[in-house]
Amino acid sequence: MINNMKALIIAGGDFSPEVAMKTLEEDSFDRIIAIDNGLSYLHDLKITPTHIVGDFDTVSKELLKEYHEDSKVKIVTLCPEKDATDTEVAVDLAIEEGCKSIFILGATGGRFDHTLGNLHMLYKLLCQGIRAYLLD
Repeated sequence: MINNMKALIIAGGDFSPEVAMKTLEEDSFDRIIAIDNGLSYLHDLKITPTHIVGDFDTVSKELLKEYHEDSKVKIVTLCPEKDATDTEVAVDLAIEEGCKSIFILGATGGRFDHTLGNLHMLYKLLCQGIRAYLLD
């Protein structure tokens, strides 16, 4: 049996609600992972993630508390001082969950070093046999 599990990851960079809604309408996702302020974007669209990942330096504590009370949402809290970006950790989580296709929104714009790292991550994923896409 072929694994076709898909993840949608919402990062905290430049974000288009229209692209997000179009992506969700055109495809179904087994995992929806919010990264830091990506949680705010999903909350505004009234979409509940399956997972929330981050050091939570860019998301409101009040919003995060709402999801702490939802036992269906898994929260992965990261230390601010780490070797991997929050996006890399979210991608690794999607792979651990069995996803072979990963769509990432909000991973460009903002900090150039993060954008460049996310572009390089696509190549690393390709070498692992994972299909990954940065959507804008």
